Amino acid sequence: MYWLLMFPNIAMARSIKAAADKLSNQTMTVGFSIGLLGLTLGGIYLAVGKQDAASKVTAAILGVIVLALGPSIISFLKGIA
Repeated sequence: MYWLLMFPNIAMARSIKAAADKLSNQTMTVGFSIGLLGLTLGGIYLAVGKQDAASKVTAAILGVIVLALGPSIISFLKGIA
């Protein structure tokens, strides 16, 4: 019931692969949103002068890069197997 209310597109998918693809797309959207929030927070920390600002910005950038390269990494691993 939870999936039907929160993610109606996923709940109405016709196959497991279609549900996985739709969940993957939504996960990437949420991930990029959180990455943008992390970059914004890191920029604010840099402007304020906090000591750990550089590590927060670096972690946010690396997270966005991993999310962007996720489909390529998965297709590469599928090609190996």
